Amino acid sequence: MSEQKESVLVDGMFFKKPIETAPDFVKGHVSIKAKELIAFIEKHQKADGWVNVDLLKSKDGSKLYFKLNKWEPPKKDEAITPEDVPFNSEQSASLNQTYIFIREVKKWGVEAGDYYSPERHRVQGGTQRLLDEKVIEPENTNYD
Repeated sequence: MSEQKESVLVDGMFFKKPIETAPDFVKGHVSIKAKELIAFIEKHQKADGWVNVDLLKSKDGSKLYFKLNKWEPPKKDEAITPEDVPFNSEQSASLNQTYIFIREVKKWGVEAGDYYSPERHRVQGGTQRLLDEKVIEPENTNYD
């Protein structure tokens, strides 16, 4: 069974078609009733302060109206796996271990010789995957 989402019309904001004598570059007019629109915005703003609305046409095509756009991007999985931990015991015997790229990775804008940063270069499978695929290697820290 499909879930029907509730439509929320924007309070205090109305679209009007341009008058017949308006130049071609005038596509319409928006009338705002300040108190109603402010109350609507305060009620529906997202955590980041934005309120998104769509300008829609009625089914009979006679009117344009504003509707609240409730679309949200999908939430990212924020679970951390052991592979995401930059220097866990399976990957390094030392907390001071560093890695360098041994080949270019264009999508990250890195070249061979650049340092690898697990925080900056997030990849599924983590550091161990990059080691296995020979994209990075432990930096030679033997100074003898």
